[in-house]
Amino acid sequence: MKSPFFSARMVLNNCPFAFFRIGFYLRSLGRDDTPDYFYLASLLHEASRTVKRKQKPEPVNFDKIIAENNLLERNFF
Repeated sequence: MKSPFFSARMVLNNCPFAFFRIGFYLRSLGRDDTPDYFYLASLLHEASRTVKRKQKPEPVNFDKIIAENNLLERNFF
């Protein structure tokens, strides 16, 4: 469904290009057409691989996690 307020470019600003292809494909379907779910899944898989390649693993700070957990426990009990 098209939005009268937000364009696809604005909504999908930081998303992988595969999301634009998904949107274009879905808009091209007719009312009685059955989507090609395998094609959509392959586009989602492509988007996932694109995002994983761009992400840098964040170092885990166990001391910070333990301190936050202790604070939450103290506030809870």
